[in-house]
Amino acid sequence: MKKERVISTTVLALLTALLLVTILTVPRIVRDSVFEGRDARCAIQLGRYDDTTRGLITGYNYHLLKTLAADEDIDIDIILARRGDDYTDSLKRGGIDLLILPAAAQDSSLLSLHMDSLVWWVMRDDDPEGFEVLERWMKEFQGRSSYLKERTLFLDVFNNPYNVVRAGIVREHLSPYDSLFRHWADTLGWDWRLLAAVAYQESKFRIDARSHMGARGLMQIMESTGKRFSLEDPYDPGESVRVGARYLKRLQDMFMSQARTREDLRKFSLAAYNAGQGSIKNCIHYAQYAGIESDTWESIKDNVLPLFAKGDTVCLGDSVRYPPFRVSETLNYVEDIYSLYAAFSRIVE
Repeated sequence: MKKERVISTTVLALLTALLLVTILTVPRIVRDSVFEGRDARCAIQLGRYDDTTRGLITGYNYHLLKTLAADEDIDIDIILARRGDDYTDSLKRGGIDLLILPAAAQDSSLLSLHMDSLVWWVMRDDDPEGFEVLERWMKEFQGRSSYLKERTLFLDVFNNPYNVVRAGIVREHLSPYDSLFRHWADTLGWDWRLLAAVAYQESKFRIDARSHMGARGLMQIMESTGKRFSLEDPYDPGESVRVGARYLKRLQDMFMSQARTREDLRKFSLAAYNAGQGSIKNCIHYAQYAGIESDTWESIKDNVLPLFAKGDTVCLGDSVRYPPFRVSETLNYVEDIYSLYAAFSRIVE
């Protein structure tokens, strides 16, 4: 019996040793690299960087990911995390391939790469080749002659343009998206700084801006408007400015025959961008039927909008009823945009 126990113990020890040798000698299975011609998913989860006091950090990293995708010839699906969201577990499980965080990941199964002394790009350690590609690309990108200028566009932003005006500062740019504003403002017949003022009023140039009403992105596009103009990614600045400008163009076409001047047309369109086209059309129709001058913004503002601001249904005769809307918000919206436009015109001449 004692001899049998010794044999059993010996066999168990041999089996254990064999298992350890197998574990240590069999190559670890590594998945296909995220940069080898397949789609990648990335989440930008920056939390405390979601305001503009440190620059447009989310917008900058979105720009970097788009540049990476173009340089490495891959498709990257970018997720902008809401405040409180945590994608770390999703990264570990393989739901996403890359996670951008404000601090390095404290996990031995994750690899962290510092980017611009601002944030960390994090991957799983089962894709060492992909991580090497990421390191190589990042060094190459930072060595480009355009690197510092691109970085400055996103990080050297102002939180209050009126302070810039009071300081008498003249700049070369308003935002990283000036070229988009210039291009799409031409389709509207606008000064590009007026379109930039709309974007600043809507989002403070934050691509990750979201409203409680469901508007998203740089130009705060509602889902219904996005569908009408084939918006694929509401957080893509190029897409957002395109759709915002096309919607403003549609509003201008709608009010073209009802505005006395180009300035009145722009203000009708801006008011409709905020309050909805139906609300502003109702105000103009009311003025027309009530014998009030209807083709100037000043007349509508002074004589009609106060009626809609009372919170009650506005009636025209016995059969026509117009619902109220947030008039004070719309009045402030138009006024604020023109105030911003004046400031922007002094900042960038």
